[in-house]
Amino acid sequence: MTIEPLGSRFYLGLDLGQARDYSAVAIAERRVELTGDFDRVNYLERTGTRILVTHLERIPLRTPYPQVVDRVRALTQRHQHRKLEIVMDATGVGAAVRDMLTQARLGVHIYGVTLTGGERMAVVPGGYCVPRHDLLANLRLLLEKRMLEIIVPGDMETLLRGEFLRWGRHSAHDDLIFAVALACWKAGGQPISLHGNVPLPLIYPEVRR
Repeated sequence: MTIEPLGSRFYLGLDLGQARDYSAVAIAERRVELTGDFDRVNYLERTGTRILVTHLERIPLRTPYPQVVDRVRALTQRHQHRKLEIVMDATGVGAAVRDMLTQARLGVHIYGVTLTGGERMAVVPGGYCVPRHDLLANLRLLLEKRMLEIIVPGDMETLLRGEFLRWGRHSAHDDLIFAVALACWKAGGQPISLHGNVPLPLIYPEVRR
């Protein structure tokens, strides 16, 4: 069965690190495709949605935030003819970095996501306040529905797989998983709310190289 693409939108997830934590960038493509099936009730061709993580990187430790902004600028320029949005960690220093990205005039929408310990998502000027567990619960849902594919080089895939498997236990780093979660939270459409600490399942999407 041939699957025909209809259109795509792209979401750049940016998780900001500190002195002992990496900053990480992920780019997710939300792709809508014709499935080849026909809905005989509504007389429409059926469509399906997939989310493909096509770029993932760690920025070296202690990289100054202006250089992080430069890296994000370079990535947005690669996608200048595509529909791209930035979804970034606005917690702590994130607000200042968001201002730097805004001042860089990248020509894309920038949404700040402030992670909270609450139970409800809230829309705020310039972005959202999102419970930390909701962000990961959305990623969990995409995995369970088999909507998410990771298409990144082997070294990044190995690091990300390790973060998936260690989630919920003490881990030195969780930057990659949060960069992916930020991008996929917006790419996945409607945010969901699952209260309490929701562990990621031991499901990992098929990896294409």
